[in-house]
Amino acid sequence: MDKISRSSIIFIIAIMGFVGSLVTSLATIEQRDFYLRGYVNPTQTLDLPYRIPRLGVNADLTQYSLDELPSHLEQMQAIGITWIRQIIDDKADLEQWDAIISLIDDYPELELIPVLIGSTLDIEAFTSFIVDFTSRYADAITYYQIWDEPNIQLGWLESNPNPIHYLALLQSAYTSIHQHDPQAHVISAALAPTIETGPQNISDHLYLRHLYQLGLKDYSDSIAGKPYGFNSNPNDRGINHDEINFSRFIVLREIMEEYGDGQKALWASNWGWNSLAEDWTGQPSIWGQVSADQQAQFTMEALQRAELEWAWLGGLVLDNWQADKQMLDDPLWGFSLLNQHDQKGSLYTALETYHHHQPLHARNGLYPANNPHAQYTGVWTFHELGADMGWIQDSQITFDFHGNAVSLITRQDDYVTNLYVTIDGAPANQLPKDLNDNAYLLLKSARLIPEIINQP
Repeated sequence: MDKISRSSIIFIIAIMGFVGSLVTSLATIEQRDFYLRGYVNPTQTLDLPYRIPRLGVNADLTQYSLDELPSHLEQMQAIGITWIRQIIDDKADLEQWDAIISLIDDYPELELIPVLIGSTLDIEAFTSFIVDFTSRYADAITYYQIWDEPNIQLGWLESNPNPIHYLALLQSAYTSIHQHDPQAHVISAALAPTIETGPQNISDHLYLRHLYQLGLKDYSDSIAGKPYGFNSNPNDRGINHDEINFSRFIVLREIMEEYGDGQKALWASNWGWNSLAEDWTGQPSIWGQVSADQQAQFTMEALQRAELEWAWLGGLVLDNWQADKQMLDDPLWGFSLLNQHDQKGSLYTALETYHHHQPLHARNGLYPANNPHAQYTGVWTFHELGADMGWIQDSQITFDFHGNAVSLITRQDDYVTNLYVTIDGAPANQLPKDLNDNAYLLLKSARLIPEIINQP
């Protein structure tokens, strides 16, 4: 438990809990760079998004009756699902969605992410649908995703993918959503993993770079990809442009940073390992194939790796809850957490166990001042800059974290005031001490002007 108190006004903007490096001793720089590619220490950079709940699942909620749906939502909650990613096209029956969204509201731990797509490539018609949808559900939905897999032909109704066309569509949708819901969060389309270079399919890396060159940064709040594992385990750290594995996802993050977009999250909108039954007679998997035991093992290892290394990650949205019951030969069943008979698979059981053993304290990542792990006493004011402490002598913030380092981001200025810090009841060992042996952080700006300082 950490305690912070002080005698005058401060701003606490973020709390960061840091889990130590996965690799502690490497023989060469090349080995270090290989093993730690994609790894970020959140106590050393502000170029990160705020941490959000990670686990989600793709689902088609429309295949369930309103009597069946609560059971599925309860089961999702039982394994720690937060995000339900659902494709909704512009021909959807919104009265049906009125009822579904009303049910989801009864489960505050669950949040719907509609993936809005169009049945035509008419940007004006699609934008009209966006306006109608956002106006209708602005009070119930915060996150929206615009289109799916625009870098492959399938995502364009058999037309060749065109980054110029997609960005025009995204720009119109982004602007319209924020006009009708200023608090909305717009995720760009999840890019399909492919090594092809066109014209029918374009590499996710090439396509993202093209989008940034066209102005993507101004028309998205998060970016998304699909880090399927295929036949490789999640700790396969090789990253090659002509090979698809879980680690390939890191390149998308590197492109974001290259274009100065590091403070946005990169979402895994679809991911996982396909495991079809040995007696499967339907269509073959295009995502590789592993055993049921490997599927559960690889998924748990991927979650642990992302937890330790990828502080820049948004949601990790598994593919999928349950495939379409009208298409029993669809290889998507190899991802499903529930089988064709609504029975829970071994992956569901593994996720349930994983969820029940998750710690309640802050973990690796950047946190806003007002977060579930922080408790405030005294007088505080919260706003977009963080938490502003009032003129109360005993005002304090305490928070729980697990790791070997923690960092505070403070707003400093031309005044003399101290922030007193204890960790596990003892003075913080990396700070100077006053005459009473209290560890303190001086909040006077060295340049005597307002500055935001990251203090490890």
